[in-house]
Amino acid sequence: MARLILIAVLVMIAYFTVKSFFRPVKKPKPKPDLPSPGKDDASEMVQDPECGTYIPIESADKAVINGRTYYFCSQECREAFQRKLEGEQ
Repeated sequence: MARLILIAVLVMIAYFTVKSFFRPVKKPKPKPDLPSPGKDDASEMVQDPECGTYIPIESADKAVINGRTYYFCSQECREAFQRKLEGEQ
C-alpha cells in the first residue's frame, strides 16, 4: 500500500514538472505611450497670472494685452487682471 502511495506521489510530481515545461510563456503587457513634454502643444500647461492656477492651454481663456498674450483660467480672472493693469497705468 505504501508503495502505491509513493508511486502516485512520484507520478503527480512528474506530471506537474512536465506540464510546467509546456505552459505558454506570458508576454508582458505593453505600456501605453505617454506624451513627452514639449511634444504636443495641446497638452502644454500655462499659469494664470491672476490666481496662479495651472490650466491646459487649449482650454485657457486667451487675451492679448499690450502686445503680450496671457492665458487665464476664467473670464473673471481675465477681467480682474485687466482692471489691475489699468489701475497701474
